Amino acid sequence: MDAAKGSIRQRGSGSFELRVYGGTDPASGKRRWLTRSVRGDRSAALRELKALAAHAKRRAGGRGAQDGHRG
Repeated sequence: MDAAKGSIRQRGSGSFELRVYGGTDPASGKRRWLTRSVRGDRSAALRELKALAAHAKRRAGGRGAQDGHRG
């Protein structure tokens, strides 16, 4: 998974923070980030990251992270 879709950060033993760009808020113009904490190994975190990235893409209307706002 490339950096444009999201990132994984290890928080502790068996705990990871996932972060995915969710587009730009149309009202405020600010960037939206979707975050989630998961327990397990890195491969489980990667699976969750893919699911979170898919959710962000659906939420942005099927657009990629570069043009994720609805304007």
